[in-house]
Parts: sequence; structure tokens; C-alpha cells
Amino acid sequence: FSSTNVLLAGTNVWKYHAEWLDLGSAWRAPEYDDRLWLSGAALFYAPVSGIVFPFAKNTLLPLANSSGTRILTFYFRTQFAFDGDTNGLLLALRGIFDDGAVFYLNGTEVARYNMPTGAVTAATLALNDLDATNLVLLSLDRAAFVPGNNVLAVELHQSSTNSGDVAFGLSLAAQVRSATAL
Repeated sequence: FSSTNVLLAGTNVWKYHAEWLDLGSAWRAPEYDDRLWLSGAALFYAPVSGIVFPFAKNTLLPLANSSGTRILTFYFRTQFAFDGDTNGLLLALRGIFDDGAVFYLNGTEVARYNMPTGAVTAATLALNDLDATNLVLLSLDRAAFVPGNNVLAVELHQSSTNSGDVAFGLSLAAQVRSATAL
């Protein structure tokens, strides 16, 4: 027997930071104060002509900051609660990440997509320029998952300093498998 709980819907509201600053690592922690960040519903996107996203476009992102410098890394944070049993839990993430992303659950890195190995900074570029219409399926490491409140933090990286698009949105589901007597 198994049951699936949707923890984050594809149109979930996120706090986000889009100003071309290197936030270091403190922003990933659950206790980080993101009250001054903007908030918006996914899908986050930059205006790209001719691209049709598989999700509804909700929040427009800038490609450059107020001084005209191209933004290479965007930061996103959201919270969700899970009060079920974590034994046998599988975390499945489905989303769009143009171009690369690093995922942190409660401050711990749990997955990467189209990013190099090793240390990542705000200036780290994604490995490849990807089509923003590709849906990605990832399994997240559940070691950092806790019963109760959780914080998912995602940094989204461009693949070049002149990228003309950006897109971010995801849904997260928890599947709990339990044995049943026959």
C-alpha cells in the first residue's frame, strides 16, 4: 500500500531574491529571515517570445538588476508541513529549471540539476543552456526531511552571462510506502 501527499503545488507561492547578489549559504537555513524578499506564485519566468511553458506563467522575473547587470543566480524559498510517517518516504520533484538548479531541504543540499560538482557561488554557471519547456523529474534525498515544518530552498543558475530566458516552477510530492498484511 502507498499513499501520495502533494507538499507543494506547481503554483505554490515562494519568497524570491532576484538582484544579482551572492547570498553565500545562510539563506538556505530554515531560520533565515526572508521577510524582505519579494513573493510570487510559480511559474517564475522572463519574457521569452515563442516559448510555450507547460505551466501557467505567474511571476515575471527580471533578467538584469536595476543597474543593468545580468542576473546569473536567482534564489527561492518556501515552507511546507508534513505530519506523516517518514519511514519509507520517497520525495519526488517535478519542475522546470532553466538552466540549472541546486536544491536544499532544511539547509542541506539534497539534489542538483544541470550544475557542476563542487562548490557553487552566485557566479557559477549551469552546465548547458536548456529549453525552458522541458519537465524534469528528480528524487530528493530525504535525509534532511523532518516531520512538521520544512524549508525548501532553490538556487537557479543561468548557463551564460547573456541568457535571454529564465523559468522556475516545481511541484513536490511525498509518497509513503507501507507494508500491509495479506
